[in-house]
Amino acid sequence: MALFEINTVSTYRHKYVVDAASLEEAYDCLRKGRPDELSSRYLSEVITDGREVTNAQVDQIIDKLENDEEEQCANNMHKKICKDC
Repeated sequence: MALFEINTVSTYRHKYVVDAASLEEAYDCLRKGRPDELSSRYLSEVITDGREVTNAQVDQIIDKLENDEEEQCANNMHKKICKDC
């Protein structure tokens, strides 16, 4: 069987309640990351692209993800690869 890297974009609806003098001020507050989220709802996931990869490329992808401070990834990622979907 072959290995494939597949990238997706997920869409969520997030709800906030912000105490502000105007809507624009409330938007600014949200952009600055100050309010706590009241709720969120998953809406959809869209496949953006994919490609066949080798085992060596998977190792490179995982190394890059594990060293990227902005990327959220699971520990033991090799074990997370779906082998019988």
